[in-house]
Amino acid sequence: MINLNRRRDQGKPSPRACSNSSTAPGARPTIFQQGVNVKNRLFTLWNYTVMYTQSFFKGFFMTYLAVMPIAMWFGSTVIIGNYLTSFVGEDRAAAFVAKHPVLIGCLALFYMVATCGMGYWAWTTSLSKIEADFETRNRNHSGLFKAA
Repeated sequence: MINLNRRRDQGKPSPRACSNSSTAPGARPTIFQQGVNVKNRLFTLWNYTVMYTQSFFKGFFMTYLAVMPIAMWFGSTVIIGNYLTSFVGEDRAAAFVAKHPVLIGCLALFYMVATCGMGYWAWTTSLSKIEADFETRNRNHSGLFKAA
């Protein structure tokens, strides 16, 4: 433990067992000083273990959050390029991409946002609700498909 009364004591050792200052040269860290309760040492070590483990995985998670949209945009660019190639041919598609790279990038961004939006819609919508709404619309607006 740190001797908080160091100025008053002027370097005299404290009567407590944990008198080593963590700033003194050669002093042990607080958790390894003699006289510190073993249970407190284990709790402190466990807290450090949890803290460093969480920060390690937080780094991976934050990297994933930063890199994933870029990877999705790049994949969407490849998909848009493949669509363009299949529609107009390789030579004309290469010429178009060379003349309009920003347009291809914006189309890929739109494709990514639209795909993610449809995925979110599909995730949050139940199929039974869609079918029930369809039956209701047919019943109300269609003379051909009246529900019995």
